[in-house]
Amino acid sequence: MQAAAFGYIQQMVKQQAGIVVEPGKEYLAESRLSGFAKEQGFATLDNFVDTLRLSPYSETHRRVIELLTTNETSFFRDFRPFEALRQTIIPQLVAARPGRNLTIWCAASSSGQEPYSLAMLIREHFPALVPTTLRAEQTVGQVGNEVGLLLMKLPVGEPDALGRLLRVATLTKAAKATQHPEYISTLLGIGSAFGLARPFLALQRMINIFVTDVPGPPVPLYFLGAKIEEVLPIIGPGGNVSLMVSAFSYCGRLSLLLDVRASAYPDIDVLVGGMQRSWEALSERSSSKPVAAHPQPKRGRSKVS
Repeated sequence: MQAAAFGYIQQMVKQQAGIVVEPGKEYLAESRLSGFAKEQGFATLDNFVDTLRLSPYSETHRRVIELLTTNETSFFRDFRPFEALRQTIIPQLVAARPGRNLTIWCAASSSGQEPYSLAMLIREHFPALVPTTLRAEQTVGQVGNEVGLLLMKLPVGEPDALGRLLRVATLTKAAKATQHPEYISTLLGIGSAFGLARPFLALQRMINIFVTDVPGPPVPLYFLGAKIEEVLPIIGPGGNVSLMVSAFSYCGRLSLLLDVRASAYPDIDVLVGGMQRSWEALSERSSSKPVAAHPQPKRGRSKVS
C-alpha cells in the first residue's frame, strides 16, 4: 500500500469513526482490506482506495471502517489503558472533584466486559472497612467486645474463587501488620462523642462496603425452652456506606447476610448469584463434604447460608 493510500485511510477512519490508525499500521490495513478490495473487483488495494476518494460517505466506506475496527470484547482487554486509569486518570479526577460522584461513560463496549472491568477496577481500589479483633491471646473467652477497624482492598479482579480467598488472607495479614486497627475505632469513638461521626459517615469517600464476621456459639441455644434454630447478623447501612456484609456461625451453620440500600444496589441479585457460585466452587475444591449455598433474597437484605 502506498503512503498516500494509507494516509487517506487514516484520515477517513479518524473523521468518520474517531479512531486513530497510527503510523506503522499499514500491515493492519492491508491484511483487513485486501480481501474486500478483491471482492469488489480491484487488482490492488491502492486502486480500491482511489475509488473510495470519489464517494467519501458511501456504504463501502462504512464497510471499510467496520473491517478496520476491533470487533471483540473481553475483561481487562488492553491492559495499559486500565493501568493508566488506575494509576493516573482516576486519582486525578477524584482529587479535582472532592466529595462529588464520578460518572464514566463507556462507549462501543460491545457486550459490556469493558465497563464491568472498569467497575471492578474502581471497586478493588476503594477499600472495604473490616473489623478485626484487638484481643490478646490470654484474654480469649472473656466477656466484652474488643475490635478495631482495617481498610482492606478487595481482590475482585481475581477470577478464581480459591485465588480470591487466598488473596484476601494475604491482604488481611499484611493489613494487620502495617495498619493500626485501634486508631480508626478511637477516631470514630471521639467523633461520636462530639457529634461528628454521623456527618463524617454521610460524606466520606474512603469506603463503600463494610464487612464483618462473628463466630457464634457452636452449640444450640434455647429461649424459654424453645430451641433457637437460626441466628442472622443484621447490621443496617450507615452514612453513605450502602452495603454491609456480615457472617455469623451458629451451631455448625454459617450464615452470610447482605444488608443493602435498595436504591444503591438495584442489581443485588447479581452479587448474590456470584457469591453462590463462589461458594459452590470452594465447596467443590474442598476435601470436606460440599455445602450447598441457598440464597434467600429479601426486601432490603439478601442471605446466603
